[in-house]
Amino acid sequence: MALQATATRPEAWGWHLLGPINPLVVIAKNRPGGPFVAVGVIYMLGIGPLFDIFLGKSICYRPARESGRPFEVMLYAHAICQLIAGCTLVLLTHGGASLWIVLVAAVSTGINSGASGGRPGWLLSMRCLGTTAAFRLR
Repeated sequence: MALQATATRPEAWGWHLLGPINPLVVIAKNRPGGPFVAVGVIYMLGIGPLFDIFLGKSICYRPARESGRPFEVMLYAHAICQLIAGCTLVLLTHGGASLWIVLVAAVSTGINSGASGGRPGWLLSMRCLGTTAAFRLR
């Protein structure tokens, strides 16, 4: 009886609040630089997939909500976080960080952008990486 009552309720949007963790981790760790820039890669390729495994799949599909407003707000907030993550990478590259730190930060920012389904952050990461590498080789 409880399973049937749960199946008729619309999908909870609270679980989707875990989504912005990816860009927030990248933003928080790209800003100070140093070996901390690897935390984004560790989270997205290690800890995040473990969450997926342990939380498992839903046993029933729930109907959509009447209002998609919470999801739209989270979508826009996530897009803004992607832009900020790209900006932290640019600040890191122009701040005189070493090449390996910039490489790891670019990979972290690129994986973050790819996991979010967005291209601008990934393109920005690769452009910054190419620009920085060119400046370091001179």
